[in-house]
Amino acid sequence: MESKLYKMENNSSSTYLKCLFLIIIYTFIQKILIPNPKIASLFSAFAFLYVANRIIWNPEKIIRSAFILFSMVFFIFVNNVPTKYSLDNKIVSTKFIANEKKVNLFFVETDRSRDHLDYKQMCSIESAAFNNPKADVHIITLGAKIDANLVKKYPNIKFSVANEADIFNNTPLLTWWLSYENEVFKSQYWIHDLSDSIRIALLYKYGGYYSDLDTITIRELDSLLKRNGLGYITEFSKPSLGNGILVFDKNHSFLHDVMRDFRKNYKPNEWGNNGPKLFMRSLQSYCKTDNIYQELTSASRKCDVELFPENFFYPINWENVKKLFLKNGLIDIHSFKDTYSVHFYGKFSQQYPVKYNDFSLYEFFANKNCPFIYNFLEQNLISKI
Repeated sequence: MESKLYKMENNSSSTYLKCLFLIIIYTFIQKILIPNPKIASLFSAFAFLYVANRIIWNPEKIIRSAFILFSMVFFIFVNNVPTKYSLDNKIVSTKFIANEKKVNLFFVETDRSRDHLDYKQMCSIESAAFNNPKADVHIITLGAKIDANLVKKYPNIKFSVANEADIFNNTPLLTWWLSYENEVFKSQYWIHDLSDSIRIALLYKYGGYYSDLDTITIRELDSLLKRNGLGYITEFSKPSLGNGILVFDKNHSFLHDVMRDFRKNYKPNEWGNNGPKLFMRSLQSYCKTDNIYQELTSASRKCDVELFPENFFYPINWENVKKLFLKNGLIDIHSFKDTYSVHFYGKFSQQYPVKYNDFSLYEFFANKNCPFIYNFLEQNLISKI
């Protein structure tokens, strides 16, 4: 009798250990080997059927069977329900102050219709703060708010609402602003014109790095910040100047020339005139060359402004932006080995959804460089924004 009881207790312990083992295997497969809830749940279903076939139909083991059933259902539920995160837009902006003793990275949102920044924009900001903890990362808006929890997590993120006159003060753009303030907002391109003018004034007054908000910073920028220049992109098989990334020292004379040209040749209703075309005109004049793509990419250039290699910021151009969002797109990861910031061209990529565990390039870079915002991807909240 004692031997029989001992055998039953031993079998019971063995069953519980098997159950625990199955749970561990299930979690391991779901989270590490096959991070896909559907496949992991299918595995657990087969595992449960195996256990059920072995023990459930034995009335003497009903308690153990119920325990196993409950355990498997519980772990399936826990592992498949995404963690809930919520954004906190209750944040009070601070007055914009740039610490000139620190490296300053600037992001600007000039769309007054926005109540808050979207997830991709906040990923852009987080990635810069994440990879450059010693730098101050400024996000300057005309009213759009950023998540308060993100600012708490990264003390080097500085959020402020712009006062245009303060930003343009002590620059050639102040007279332009005072003369055209009312006209600017009547233009169909006013959002772009304000952004173009503010980024130039900020870099002229404080120096540092400016980036558009449709980017993900993927490495530290220290080595880049010792240089002065901007990027270019190949489109339609020809090089094209871009002002989405700018790196300049404080009071750089080229930026002073750019602002004077902006003020003199401002055209509110011509696309690009106050942005890329402005920089093209100014570079040709400042560097005294018509062939800026040959002259300013050369190591022997005479001008103190350079054009950074295309793969620094634009390894994939806007014509091929879909590659960043393709499922299992990591086959192209080698294209980014020298890249500082990945441009995903918000205007051209907004129709492509970002899906959790899709192994797209965008998801890969977001996971590695904006981990706080990436948490929201589990709820598909980043999809199509």
